[in-house]
Amino acid sequence: MSEKKNVQQKMDDTSKDLSTVLIIWLFFLLSLVFLKYSVPLSILLGVIGGLAGSMVLKWWSSSDEPLKPEQKEEFDPSERLTKWTGTGSLRNARRKKRF
Repeated sequence: MSEKKNVQQKMDDTSKDLSTVLIIWLFFLLSLVFLKYSVPLSILLGVIGGLAGSMVLKWWSSSDEPLKPEQKEEFDPSERLTKWTGTGSLRNARRKKRF
């Protein structure tokens, strides 16, 4: 049952997006023809404007929640530098090990 609702919701969203694209495209097309642009150029610019306008409206009406920061794993230096005593450099600690 929930899959059917998800499919129906996706279809509704798609039809809503398509109608938005077509309305904005028609607005651009008529505006550009009214301004005496050629019909092929008006169609092309109308399609580009319709797609861009649709994406802007979709972004504007989205209700995303802010991202939560990821939990960072605590770093314990003693796990990585087991031979280091805390004085001098790590290079000195390695030299002391050799002798």
